[in-house]
Amino acid sequence: MKVLSIAICVAAMLLVRASSAEQSMRFAPLSADQLTPEQKKWADSITAPPRNGKFVNPPYRAYIRSPELAAHLTAVSDYVRWHSSLPPRISSASSATTTWSQ
Repeated sequence: MKVLSIAICVAAMLLVRASSAEQSMRFAPLSADQLTPEQKKWADSITAPPRNGKFVNPPYRAYIRSPELAAHLTAVSDYVRWHSSLPPRISSASSATTTWSQ
């Protein structure tokens, strides 16, 4: 019975991961030559450390559609990742868990 429960849990997790992969293409990636000056400015800001992000990857692919909103979402992300009241170990674990579940 225990093996069956584990198998069902693993299958459910794989289905969730597969559906999230399909949703990740909801916003088609933009090429660098399609970006407005405001979008380019924001894209440049996320490539710098510590983020080292790429605007063609989720969630930035959706954020880049609205540079003004992207700046606010990035500020929230920065706060949650690096400036929250949680100890670094718990903050890292919660970030990793959230990222894995998406």
